[in-house]
Amino acid sequence: MVKHAAASRVDVTVGLAESVLTLRVADDGKGFDPAAADGGNGQRLMQERASALRGALTVRSAPGEGTTVELTVRLR
Repeated sequence: MVKHAAASRVDVTVGLAESVLTLRVADDGKGFDPAAADGGNGQRLMQERASALRGALTVRSAPGEGTTVELTVRLR
């Protein structure tokens, strides 16, 4: 995150509620416009891994506002 996002802070949270595991990574870096970004291999691989777990991956970002990546997986 420091290398690509130029972030000074990264928060990682893990939660479990009603059999849903949530992993969230948020930074205060430079952010990006998701509509203009191609996602690259890193984002594609994260999406594939989330799908393999039958989970959902969301990426929220905006220029100058940092980035939040959230994975949610329903546990059996």
